[in-house]
Amino acid sequence: MLLSIYLIWIYTLELISGYNMNDCLTLDEISNWIDGDYLRQLGPREFGKAMAHPAERYVSKRIREDLDIACNRADDSKPYDIIAQARANRIQVKFRQVNGVTPFSRQVYTHNWRQRLHLAGGYRIQDFDMIVLVLCHKGKKEPKDWLLCCLPSALVEDPNAKGFVYQDIPPHILQQGKDWQSQFLAV
Repeated sequence: MLLSIYLIWIYTLELISGYNMNDCLTLDEISNWIDGDYLRQLGPREFGKAMAHPAERYVSKRIREDLDIACNRADDSKPYDIIAQARANRIQVKFRQVNGVTPFSRQVYTHNWRQRLHLAGGYRIQDFDMIVLVLCHKGKKEPKDWLLCCLPSALVEDPNAKGFVYQDIPPHILQQGKDWQSQFLAV
């Protein structure tokens, strides 16, 4: 409950202050935020929910620092989370905790309850250009341990549901997003 109130407060503050994605949290700030006893004690599901917004900031920071491309947060009416300025790439960000032998060795789910209520088929390919997965491997909750996986939307199209993303992205596709920078620049 307290976490929900905090996240709503942060979101409201960002709306009022004209929040810009380029003013993203540093890795230390994200680490400090998750260092609190409350967040450290959360189970995997609750921790994942709490990391959704910081994951967007983390991805924005990595794109800006590693690729020198500015990003802005999309407004809530958009089906994607951030947009890369110079390239106009629409990016869907997902924070996922994975437990395979490697972070890329087991399927990663893309669906969630909110999305299922609104789009019976799942995420539509036409709604974004790429999905960037922030992978937290085997409960490593420190941002320095997180890995990125960048997949163009066409690569994650479910052959059994044309026009929609896999509900569970298979490992052989995740492997293709390991070099996230190359994948990002290729889109």
